[in-house]
Amino acid sequence: MTIGDLVRKWNESNSSEKRLDVFNPSNQELLGTLNLTDKIELAVKTAKTHLNTLTPPKRAEILGKASLLLREKIEEISRIITLENGKPLKEAKGEVFYCAEYLEWYGEEAKRIYGEILPEWDPKLDLKVYLEPIGVVGVITPWNFPLSMLGRKVGAAIAAGCPCVAKPAPETPFSALFFEEILKEAGLPDGYFKVIISDAEITGDVFCKNKIVRKISFTGSTEVGRILSSKADLKKLTMELGGNAPALVLSDCEMSVFKECGAFGKFRNAGQACTAINRYIVEETRAKEATEILLEASKNIKVGDGFNADSTIGPLITEESLNRIIALIEDATSKGAKILSGEVKHHGQFLEPVVLDGVTPSMRIFNEEIFGPVVSIIRAKSDEEVLTLANQTDYGLAAYVFSKHQGQKFAKRLDFGMVGINMVYLALVQAPFGGIKNSGFGREGGREGVREFLKIKYVGEVS
Repeated sequence: MTIGDLVRKWNESNSSEKRLDVFNPSNQELLGTLNLTDKIELAVKTAKTHLNTLTPPKRAEILGKASLLLREKIEEISRIITLENGKPLKEAKGEVFYCAEYLEWYGEEAKRIYGEILPEWDPKLDLKVYLEPIGVVGVITPWNFPLSMLGRKVGAAIAAGCPCVAKPAPETPFSALFFEEILKEAGLPDGYFKVIISDAEITGDVFCKNKIVRKISFTGSTEVGRILSSKADLKKLTMELGGNAPALVLSDCEMSVFKECGAFGKFRNAGQACTAINRYIVEETRAKEATEILLEASKNIKVGDGFNADSTIGPLITEESLNRIIALIEDATSKGAKILSGEVKHHGQFLEPVVLDGVTPSMRIFNEEIFGPVVSIIRAKSDEEVLTLANQTDYGLAAYVFSKHQGQKFAKRLDFGMVGINMVYLALVQAPFGGIKNSGFGREGGREGVREFLKIKYVGEVS
């Protein structure tokens, strides 16, 4: 199924004077124009009719089939992701496999949602605890991982027995529409999961105010997360928000390990990831080696169109994003940071990697999420100062420690929801993903991911 097929099918069912133009961020080519729907309330109402209609084994069967279908159709969906997001085709294929793994994992978890029979404190009392689907879920996903974020949220919701209505980012709607087709082909009843291409503010208001929607699962900026939280009126929320991830390069860092994966933590998806390393905080005795490694890695990055086999990173998603990052660089250099990688080069929405040394807490780039291929290096006089600077942020999603002997000790003192020790890839299907502080709350992935969509019912009976 192509983007053209998805556009035709959507527009035939949704007529509107308001439209959404979707462009390829690599060349600004118009990929398609979608009519914006105002049938959000109808989608929510329809979803409710599917509540408690599928048994756990049936939900498991559907998710398992969907996982297989994604793998079978990987060429089709990967191409769509690269066209609308810009990431290299190899990364897009990795995202498809990642989404498929989540659906497989949640399919298995669907059969293992157990309640409890409480101990007999009184022979006359029969006490039970049931885990039930919380209800209809409103899902809002970002553009940086447009398919896998749906798999991580919707897979868990379906496993728990919750119908969903999902609004994808306006930059990347086609992978979401493809995902809906996959679930239907796998046997999910029409309307159990519904993608809506609609106005963001209107959709957010419906999700927050409509009493049928019992939970909202959102991934996006902290600013939008705050707005949704303030309007949600005590609904259950999962908020996966911004990050300001530090990489702690300690005095006993094994530089071979840092060289192997340290730069990957920055440049994957052109740095457009909430878990991307935002700050390299380096103990001064390792600063020279670490800087050389990062500078060399940046020089090896090939920036280009995602369909070019040589490209390792693609474009930034919008011109606005590019301009914001350039402003962060200019602020840093105006306050004393030095650009080690040479002149800042960009063309279209492509930005060549930038390595900044001498970053300090007074600079915006220390405190704000970069979301681009910019390395910021902060030098510290001791391992303790490295830790202090790492925790000096209102965000708390991911942090990384590079150390031979001190990883666990420092991990315990880091004020973040996830910590990687000598590793930079934390988004594993079997593990709970999520943050604290301004990075949000709730967890996705692992057993915890399904529990976010369940409510607890306690039933006591006198026998």
